[in-house]
Amino acid sequence: MTNNAATKSAFERGVTEHRAGRLHEASERYREALRHHAEHEQARFLFAAVAIELGRHDEAIEALERLLKRAPGNAVYWTNLGEALSRSGNNEGAANALVNAVRLKPDLAQAHFNLGLVTSKLGETESAVQAFERATDLKPDDAQMQHGLARRWPRRLAPVSLSLSSRSVGTNRAPAWSSSVASTKGSTAPSER
Repeated sequence: MTNNAATKSAFERGVTEHRAGRLHEASERYREALRHHAEHEQARFLFAAVAIELGRHDEAIEALERLLKRAPGNAVYWTNLGEALSRSGNNEGAANALVNAVRLKPDLAQAHFNLGLVTSKLGETESAVQAFERATDLKPDDAQMQHGLARRWPRRLAPVSLSLSSRSVGTNRAPAWSSSVASTKGSTAPSER
């Protein structure tokens, strides 16, 4: 099997495992693809996504920082780096990453939402309210985002919860990378939504 064929095979198996929820197996297949082709952008991005889900934040941060060295203008990478940093406890670093994301792509609702979560953790309620309002302005019918806000911060962000109370409620929000797993066939890079 050629290096390209081996990379493609490992990557496609990784996507299959990822979609099936077998995260450890997906992680190994993405690693395999990266051993064959160290700069396979989609494999590294999805490896980072799986690492975040598995709580392997240092691995996710390293993978995302490597991607950002090659593509510093990718707001989705910055958004996911913000999530990984936040989950690792580095909320200041997360806020910086998310500010980069919204600067690069001001209409990326997920980045605004995540920035609201992080600034809330930092005790910056006014900034959190502004970020959440911007996120819901961008996606006013996104019940997942609104429910995620209400579920995560019912007391700490009462002003935001009250301003959103007239909107519909749904299920938890999906991570910024989730649509990438569904749309990897034929794709070379994560799309910015």
